[in-house]
Amino acid sequence: MARLYFYIPLINTIFFRWCLFGFSLLYPTSSVVGQLIDVNLRHFSTESGLTTPMVNDLYLCHDGYIWIAALGALTRFDGTEFKSFVPTGKEAKSINFTSVGSDKKGNVYAVGIDRWNNYRLFRLRPDTDVLNEVAKEWISPHSVRALIAAKNGDLLLITSKEEVFLSDGERVERLFESPGQIPIISAYTTTENFFFRTSNDIYRVSQTGSFASIEASELPHYKSSMSSGNNNYPIHHVASNDLSYFFPMLRSLLYSPTALSFPETSYIFLDPTSSSQWNIKKRRIIHVDRKTKESRDFSFLLRDFPKAHGIKCAVMDRFGQIWLGTNDGVFSLKPTFSIAQKLFTGRDRFGNAFSFRGIAQWRGKLYANSYSGRFSYQFNEGRESPFYNDTPVVHPLAAHARNEASLWLSDGHYLMRFHDSSKEPIIYTLPLLPHFDYTSLNIWSIYEDPASNVWLGTSVGLAVLDSLGGQIRFISPPLMPSDSIATINHIQPVHDGLLLATTLGVRHFDFEQGFSEQGGAYDSLVILTKGTPIYHVHIDKQGILWLASHGKGLLKWHPERKQLTSFDASKGISSGELHAVYEDNKGGLWIPSEDGLFMFDPSEQRAIRYGKEHGLTDDEFNRIAHFQDQEGMLYFGGVAGLNLIDPANIYRYYTDSTYSLKWNAAIVTALDGSFLEDVTSAVRSEMPIILSGGSTKLTLKLFNLGGYSSFEYRWKSEGADWQRSKDPVLHLVNLPDRQDELIIRALDNRGSVVGMLNLPLHIQHRITIHEILLPIMIGSALLAVVVFAFVWQKKSSDAKRDSRLKQHRIASSLDQPVEPLAEPLDGFAEKIEEVINQHLSSPDFGVSQLSEALCLSRKSLYRKTNQLIGKNPNELIKEKRLVYARQLLSQSDLNIAEITFKAGFNSSSYFSNCYKKHYGQTPKEYRNQLLKRKNS
Repeated sequence: MARLYFYIPLINTIFFRWCLFGFSLLYPTSSVVGQLIDVNLRHFSTESGLTTPMVNDLYLCHDGYIWIAALGALTRFDGTEFKSFVPTGKEAKSINFTSVGSDKKGNVYAVGIDRWNNYRLFRLRPDTDVLNEVAKEWISPHSVRALIAAKNGDLLLITSKEEVFLSDGERVERLFESPGQIPIISAYTTTENFFFRTSNDIYRVSQTGSFASIEASELPHYKSSMSSGNNNYPIHHVASNDLSYFFPMLRSLLYSPTALSFPETSYIFLDPTSSSQWNIKKRRIIHVDRKTKESRDFSFLLRDFPKAHGIKCAVMDRFGQIWLGTNDGVFSLKPTFSIAQKLFTGRDRFGNAFSFRGIAQWRGKLYANSYSGRFSYQFNEGRESPFYNDTPVVHPLAAHARNEASLWLSDGHYLMRFHDSSKEPIIYTLPLLPHFDYTSLNIWSIYEDPASNVWLGTSVGLAVLDSLGGQIRFISPPLMPSDSIATINHIQPVHDGLLLATTLGVRHFDFEQGFSEQGGAYDSLVILTKGTPIYHVHIDKQGILWLASHGKGLLKWHPERKQLTSFDASKGISSGELHAVYEDNKGGLWIPSEDGLFMFDPSEQRAIRYGKEHGLTDDEFNRIAHFQDQEGMLYFGGVAGLNLIDPANIYRYYTDSTYSLKWNAAIVTALDGSFLEDVTSAVRSEMPIILSGGSTKLTLKLFNLGGYSSFEYRWKSEGADWQRSKDPVLHLVNLPDRQDELIIRALDNRGSVVGMLNLPLHIQHRITIHEILLPIMIGSALLAVVVFAFVWQKKSSDAKRDSRLKQHRIASSLDQPVEPLAEPLDGFAEKIEEVINQHLSSPDFGVSQLSEALCLSRKSLYRKTNQLIGKNPNELIKEKRLVYARQLLSQSDLNIAEITFKAGFNSSSYFSNCYKKHYGQTPKEYRNQLLKRKNS
């Protein structure tokens, strides 16, 4: 037995070294940034509110909706709710809708097949719920493969017979047929011509249907499809593409001949924000990383849905989500990408993960302390290897390298100085303290100052190595273990000394005066943090101090204000044990913790949490395993390896730019349920919302196709804290009686702001009879008091003279002339007409721009126009636009769609409604009337 005990240390040492070196040869452990980690699947079917699960086509419209062509109904989806539309005069489910699209006027079109297998065209106008058939006399025995919005406002229909039909919403006319019925694979339109490409030729087709074969050099300038290297891939629908140049195609209409190189793929989507490529066909869902060429099969996601029977249609939205249409409803695939490069993620021969402590960069390599040994990482080779493991590690802790002269590592109470990683280090030892066991003395932090003094934060206080040939000495060490002892977790240099982050708060050590709590620049910080465990101190570019604490969240201390502010779970920092604070080049603060890595935005005062689901080695980080190099790269050690993070990659793959949110309904209701009013049109036209007396709330409904986790909102003028809603329906109470702007932002599951909306709202409270009578009564009482005081003062004067003077005052007040208006009516009318005429063609010109041009507030403008002209500003602008449009209809050859935008209207249907309401006939009827007069 004695011999066995003799050999155990030798066996342990040999086996330990073999395990470590074997690790670097057998286990490649690093991962790449931007790698696809997981895909979140969402399923929408009849249980979610979808009328029928038999989906034939999906279309992502510019208005923010996903339109679903299905058996028996055309359905609209905003990310939360479904709304179905059934053709008028048809029985439910009598029409099987096969394709859907829209034009530039906002009309939504759908092709449906009736029970006699004839294909019919239906239209849904904007702001209506009526689905009408277009040109009832037009039917096609051939299936319609594609609906394409043309630039002139019309709609193109391409059938399986390779015929092209043109519809203006009222009638359908045959335009073109591909010679020899060669399949059309690409389409492009201008305001004058249409261009169709087959596998053999390119055809230019006029509005009248005449066509000619042309060369590629004769094509007008257009934007090419998204490219990857030298290959142009067919993209059926990518939200980042300009819809004025490329239009969504159905599965059988590919607009690139390179589609032939993908014979097994029906859909190819390229994510513009990453290197992802999705190949989708029937039951196959394949993801390809265009950088690494690695592919992953996600077809298993649909195995639990046997009713789906494969994928019938697919689109990609601007969030990088893939939407799939099946016989079991709609599915969405939302990918998640890695934010970090993972190092040392394998296990040693004992089966232990590499749990790291101190990290430093020295002579182009990364060095780290771990319970499994000491390791280095060669950046240019991507090689992980152990170093100096001749002696087993006992308690590996800190690492530090100020320059290339020395690498400092600590192991328990030992301090090791390396001047060559391949040679034995110089070892220094903490001095033994009376009444203290060596096992309780540990070096937790190291800092080498410019004078080459090495300062050590230990478990019993501050120590220093004054020279390389000297010995370590303590600065004011404790006398007994029972004393209040603070472990120094981090040493932060300041201009006059050192700031020490300790388990009992922040301490300030002055190089000349030593420890002091009076008369110093940091005295208030020391007092405010007393008793709070502080693990790291960071000074940002503005000189503000940020402290990572255990128990009180992230602390901010302003040196001038002497004020300490705490940021905790209410700001998104859900963990109570924070280990460090590092700043990136955009001002974001990176904070490792016991439960995730947080990125805190000081300007927004909110944090984003990253964890294992974002490609990190683990959710738990070690309290001294963190480091930032001179290039801003961040290193965080967890219990299962190292995470190398480039903040620039975070902003690239998890972009900090936000999408523009959309809303689709606004309703005012009384809290007691006594009334309900739809104010959607008023909000869109920026008209005042008149609220009646009593408690009232405004309900705003938002789109949520991105699957946002929550929403926040606040009024711009108040600058108050953000209010949060978990649903895309905001209920606003205590509405302000003014013109203001409601700021809304959407958050994803990490807490990142991914969507923004600034919504102007003009709210006015209707004055009640009580609100009118109360000021009158108060004013009458005040007037009576004034009159009484006046009479009492004059009683002491001569009654006759007082009577004579009083009569004179009354006569003078009665004879006082009325003050004339400051500006004559004609001058104001001419000025307002001049300003409106200058901006008639600008659709963004409204009341706000008019009031700004006239140097008046909106309230003053409304009052003055109503008083002097008898109309409000909106009515004046609309009337001028209609008069200008009538002139264009009678004096120009522009079509109605062009006149619509020329006169400053955004929608042809809205223009037509306004024109008919004002003149009693539609623009088309007026133009036809002019033609009849001209011909007669």
